[in-house]
Amino acid sequence: MTRAYHSPSRGLDLPSRSGYSGAALCPAPYRNEVESPFQRGCEKLRCLLCHASTFRPVYQRDRWRYLRCLNCGLVFLHPKPDRDVLIKNYENYLPADPQEISRWERMMRPVVVRSAQLIEGQSEPGRGKLLDIGSGYGFFLQEMKRRGWHVEGIEVSPAGRRYAQDRWGIHVYSQPLEDIGFPRNAFDVITLIYVVEHVHDPLALLREVPTISRQEP
Repeated sequence: MTRAYHSPSRGLDLPSRSGYSGAALCPAPYRNEVESPFQRGCEKLRCLLCHASTFRPVYQRDRWRYLRCLNCGLVFLHPKPDRDVLIKNYENYLPADPQEISRWERMMRPVVVRSAQLIEGQSEPGRGKLLDIGSGYGFFLQEMKRRGWHVEGIEVSPAGRRYAQDRWGIHVYSQPLEDIGFPRNAFDVITLIYVVEHVHDPLALLREVPTISRQEP
């Protein structure tokens, strides 16, 4: 059984204006605005979800744009950060200050409790193995451990991993899911709480998750 929880993407929805084509979003040195959307190997930008190529900008900060696909409505970041750059950025995402950690714990408590209730409402309490991808400080993992589950986490932030391991003795992997190599059917429940919108390739992650989760008969 797999449970994935994530927050909706939010952008500043600007007044209606004409959409961009994928060709118009190529970096200027690679753009041929007169003859062709392709020049010097520039690939036409396409939606990650539906592969359409027309977009409307909803927000911009410096070189980063949030674009809304005019076909399916998905909002995504352009240019897409490199995988290793993205991971490096999130290594410093969680603070190590005890007061800040306490604040995070209070903020996440309702989400932790509600997520635990949803899972145990559809499974036998305390009788399975759970993996939390993007486990942060391990608040949710500790709640599920307290309820009798065997838990493991994945977290790229050293501060988050260290807190979960030192305080609660929970094993947390530092690598992304695709780099670990879990065997098939390794977990009864896999959670992604506020994670999907932060990864380099959301669809690849969601395709990988079912391969390591036990399927209900």
